[in-house]
Amino acid sequence: MTPAPQPEPPPSVVRELILTGPPLKLALPDVCARCGQPATKRLYWEKVIASYDSDSGYSHEVVASRAPFCRPCLEQHEREIRRMPLWKQLLQMFRSRLMFSAVLAGIATTIAAIQLVPNPVTAQWSDVIMFAGITGFFALISLGSLLGAWRSTRAHRVPPLTTIAGSFSFSDDLSEMFEGERHRYVIVNDVFFEALLAANRDKVWKPGSERARRASRLRTALYVAGGVAVAVILLWDWIQPWVRVEW
Repeated sequence: MTPAPQPEPPPSVVRELILTGPPLKLALPDVCARCGQPATKRLYWEKVIASYDSDSGYSHEVVASRAPFCRPCLEQHEREIRRMPLWKQLLQMFRSRLMFSAVLAGIATTIAAIQLVPNPVTAQWSDVIMFAGITGFFALISLGSLLGAWRSTRAHRVPPLTTIAGSFSFSDDLSEMFEGERHRYVIVNDVFFEALLAANRDKVWKPGSERARRASRLRTALYVAGGVAVAVILLWDWIQPWVRVEW
């Protein structure tokens, strides 16, 4: 059997492009992101990036993307990818604190099921309702905690990027307040770079654009308003006699 042709190596010069919006919203050309040949399929893959939330601070977030590839490159991707076995994925759930409540609720469900199981001969409807209500209550808590632990540990189950998927990679969200999401894309093939740029010219981020200037003005106004509010709070005892109204 004739072996499948190998993908052409990418050029040594890596090009970058900053585009607005999430990766899944990009317009993708029918060009292989690795070798520049006509693409046959969109490859769905995930990447872990850093994200910031005002309540929880910095954390990790899984962002999905799609990229077009030709058949030889897709075959190379399947040879390189290292997916985590299911039993290891399940063990990753114990990284979440929700597993504590899941295990306790599971034990409570088992104990309730053993202790309250009604006798099929002498059981009353009230016994059946009590059995179903108590066991169902703890079972729902356990199931909800398991689902929460599965979702919260998703970042630990994402396989590392292959050389194929990594040929169209992207950075963390680079946006500041009021700017909207944007990412820096790293592209290794010139043909794909030009095709992607042509399909997404309206999404290219320009630091001097009206959108960027408007976001900068809004941030400045917010910072000034916050500074004034902090100054008023700190100086309230001093300015209170001047603003007090006698009734």
